[in-house]
Amino acid sequence: MEDHEGQLARMKAYAPARRAYLQAWLDCWSGGGADADGDGFDMCHDCKDSDAAQSPAAVEVCDEIDNDCDGRVDNVATGTCSAVALDPDEARREAFWSRVYTDVKAQAKARR
Repeated sequence: MEDHEGQLARMKAYAPARRAYLQAWLDCWSGGGADADGDGFDMCHDCKDSDAAQSPAAVEVCDEIDNDCDGRVDNVATGTCSAVALDPDEARREAFWSRVYTDVKAQAKARR
């Protein structure tokens, strides 16, 4: 019985998050993506739409954050940081679905 209750609890937690993810995906495809941080990039193209310092136009710096939204963390031109490349599927989700950004970042840090 405990296993059934555990599965039911996980399903109840998953369903609302999945609905929010799919709604964000539909908004992107319909052109309704909003620019919450005012940096000129909507939530579909900005890896963290709540922070204007992170956008495709930003300059990458050594701070363990993907500043320029290219799917790689700390890949500066000088080569002084060790870049962490994200899995291609994860990078695509990061670029298009800003709402999964925190999960992708946590996975990248875990791979270090």
